[in-house]
Amino acid sequence: MQTFANHAAVAIEQARLFEDVQRRLKELESVNRISIALRVAQTLDGMLSLLLDETLAVIRANIGSLWLYDAARDELRQGAQRGVPEIHFALKPGEGIVGHVFATGESYISHDFKTDPRVYPKMRAHVDAGLGGAVIPIRTSETVIGVLSVATSAPRELTPNEIRLLTTVAEMAGVAIQRTRLHAETERRLQHITALRTIDRAISSSFDLRITLDVLLEQAVAQLGADAADVLLLDPHTHTLEYAAGRGFRTRVFQGIRLRLGEGHAGRAASERRIVHIPDLRADTGAMARAQSLAGEGFVTYLGAPLVVKGQVKGVLEVFHRSAFTPDAEWLGFLEALA
Repeated sequence: MQTFANHAAVAIEQARLFEDVQRRLKELESVNRISIALRVAQTLDGMLSLLLDETLAVIRANIGSLWLYDAARDELRQGAQRGVPEIHFALKPGEGIVGHVFATGESYISHDFKTDPRVYPKMRAHVDAGLGGAVIPIRTSETVIGVLSVATSAPRELTPNEIRLLTTVAEMAGVAIQRTRLHAETERRLQHITALRTIDRAISSSFDLRITLDVLLEQAVAQLGADAADVLLLDPHTHTLEYAAGRGFRTRVFQGIRLRLGEGHAGRAASERRIVHIPDLRADTGAMARAQSLAGEGFVTYLGAPLVVKGQVKGVLEVFHRSAFTPDAEWLGFLEALA
C-alpha cells in the first residue's frame, strides 16, 4: 500500500507540474499576442482599443476599461471601454477606485462594484449588481500613468493567475503607451519646427503682408487643430485693432471688426500682452460673444495671443474652435512661437 501510495503521489505531482507548465505556456502565448498587438497599433487610441480587446479575450471577459492620466489637467480620463457606457467626466487622483489605484499604485480587488464603498458615486449608477473584478495600475519604470479595470459577472471571479496575468499586461502596456506618447510628441514638435520654418521663409522671401499672413494662418489652423483663425493688426494712430486676414470662417462678418485696446478679448490680449483663453464663448457675455452671435459661426473656444515685436504690440492672433478645447503647455508654447 505504501508503494502504491508513493507511486500515486508521484503521478499527482507530475500531473500538477504538467498543468502548471500548460498554464504558463498559455500565459506566455497570451502575453506574446498582446505584445504583437501593441506593436501593430499606429496611434495611442488604436493601441488602447487593441490592448483592451486582447486583454479581455485572454481572460474570457467582456467588461473592461482603460484610464490614462493627464498631467497637465491632473485628471484621469477613460481612453477605451468595453461592455460599459462611455464615461465623459474625469476623475481626480484618489477619487473612486480608479483614482485610488492610481494614487496608491496598488491593485484593488472588488467582489461587487455596485456595493463597494470606494466606487465613485457618479459611476455607481452605471454598474450592474454582482459585477466584480480587478483594477490594476498601469505603470512605467518611473511612475503610474493609468489604470486597467476588468470585471466579470457573478458567480465567476477572477483567479489569482488571471490577476497576475493582468498585472503583467498592465506593465507591458505602460511601456508601450509611454513609447507611443514620446513618439507622438517628437513628431508633433518636428511638425511645429517645420511650420515655423515655413513661416520664416514666407517672411524673408516676400514683402507682401497678405502672403505672409496667409501662410501664418494656414500653419496656425493646421498645427493647432483650429477651426478658424484670424489676425487683427493694431493701427498705431487710432489705437484700434482691425481685421487683416482670416481663415476657416463661414461668413464675412468678422472682416468688419474694429476694437480699441482693452475692448473685447482681442483688445485685452493686446493691452495686457498675454494669451486670453475663453473656454466657452456660449457662456460669455463679452464683445466676442456678441460678434459670434452675429456671425453665426458657432465657436465655443477662443484664444487670442498678442503679436509683440521688440516690446511693441503689432496685433493679435486669434484662434477659434467649434467644440470644447483645453490647450496643454506644448500647444500654448507653439501659439506663443507663432505670435
